[in-house]
Formats: sequence, C-alpha cells, structure tokens
Amino acid sequence: SYDDESKVCAFVASEVAALATKNDLATTGKNLAAAFEFDEGTKQVLQHFKIFARMTPDAKETVIECLHSVGLLCLMCGDGANDV
Repeated sequence: SYDDESKVCAFVASEVAALATKNDLATTGKNLAAAFEFDEGTKQVLQHFKIFARMTPDAKETVIECLHSVGLLCLMCGDGANDV
C-alpha cells in the first residue's frame, strides 16, 4: 500500500530524469513490466529509480543487469524464497 505522502503517476521514459531531480522514484514489478512493453527507453532510465518493489526474480535480474551496465552498484533484498 502507498502512504499518504506518495504520488502515483504514469511515466514516459523521456520524463524520468526530470522527475528524479525533485522526487525519489519508486516502481513495482507490475508497473515496470508494463513500461518495458510500452516504452523501449525504460531500461535506459532505471538508474533514476531508488526503489523497486514486488519484483519477480526475472524482473530483479533485468533491473540489476541494467544498473550494472551503466556502472552502478546495487543491492537486492527479499525473503529469499524466490530471489535470484
């Protein structure tokens, strides 16, 4: 669930960098999967997101590969039951 302070909005990859200058961005696995299908530029802007929640193991692997490809270190955590 989202707290009262969060803002939920649709995004286009070309707008993410500008949004990230004033906001800490977060997304869910479901939203990210839809973004991958809609906008091929999504993978190029993942480094602007701070939190990735409710991700499938495949989605986690995709995000980590994208972040590593631009030279970023990242941490993955979860309950261990379905993590890569």
